[in-house]
Amino acid sequence: MALYFSTYSHLSYIDIGIIFTIHGLAPVGISPIAGRFSDRIGRKKLLLFSFAISEFAFLSMFVSTILNLNDLVVIIAFIGDGISTALIRTFNRAMLSDLIKGNTHIKVFGTQRIFSNAGIGIGMLVAGLAFESGPFMFFLLPIIGILAVIFIISMFVPETNVLKDIKNTPTPKILIGARTFGMFVLISIASLVAIMYMTPMFPLFFEAVDKFTPFQISMFLSINTLIVVIFQIPVNRFAMRAGEIATISIGLFIYGICYLFIGMIFNFYLIAFIIAIISIGENMVLPMGTVVVSKLAPADSRGYYMGLFSSISGIVIPTGDFGGTFMIQYFTVHSFNSWIVLLLLSLTIAIILPVYSRGSLRKIKPGTALETING
Repeated sequence: MALYFSTYSHLSYIDIGIIFTIHGLAPVGISPIAGRFSDRIGRKKLLLFSFAISEFAFLSMFVSTILNLNDLVVIIAFIGDGISTALIRTFNRAMLSDLIKGNTHIKVFGTQRIFSNAGIGIGMLVAGLAFESGPFMFFLLPIIGILAVIFIISMFVPETNVLKDIKNTPTPKILIGARTFGMFVLISIASLVAIMYMTPMFPLFFEAVDKFTPFQISMFLSINTLIVVIFQIPVNRFAMRAGEIATISIGLFIYGICYLFIGMIFNFYLIAFIIAIISIGENMVLPMGTVVVSKLAPADSRGYYMGLFSSISGIVIPTGDFGGTFMIQYFTVHSFNSWIVLLLLSLTIAIILPVYSRGSLRKIKPGTALETING
């Protein structure tokens, strides 16, 4: 989409960053409410409704390109897809948490990461090819894909229905302490570091500086998927020994060093190798953050906790869209300063996170508040 706005809408880097920021911020106030709603009535219908929003958004983009409508239609539809994506993420995480038995959070969310990345990698590769054929095919494929997902969920995915024992009881009062809230913020910043290479900054930089084609850029994401799938299980085993927080911190160190090298190296094959190393860092950061939130969430409030975390990350993560495009425009796209900023951000959170948690999170039992663990 970043390349679409640059190539077909002829928007500046900063304008693209603003659009992606709004795309991320739009669902901020909705996610906790929707998550709490799912705690009371169930998740499946709300998940299907969220996919329906996404289907309508891509259909609107498709029609806009066919009829050559104003670019504002695509922008609004893209923001609508941002809302549906945040809701899908909230309900998906809550459903997985419903199904977890005992202390198997790392295994469950790690496995989910493998399957989701396999789909993402194939999707990114196809998206790169579709983009080179034109916007018609680029928007048509998601429409078909989302319809397939809706059919699969409707026919084969049951309601997790942990709720049947509590849905007729009064809604409990939810209290989230300052330390838990602070942990959500830190994990969200760690997630921001982990997905910076998926913000508009990177495809725009790769195109303008390294002169890579859209297909080559999509190849990086396919490499990312392959490495995530191969190495997630070994990383899960490491995390079970070292603890989630230590694993996240090591992953952030990997990100910082790799981001610095991306700013220094311009060879396609070397960049591909760096992306492969980054992907191992992704295995260490993204699923472990979700594991921490899942462990903190009480059984009757998982949707709310996941919604609140989605909301906080929905505020933090879009700053990467704006900040990245801001840096490559105002430092200039060729400047090394942008990569120094990413290095410092990665290392700073890598140091702060274990200090803040004081090593307690590896002992968290499901549904236990962080304040209780830390005394």
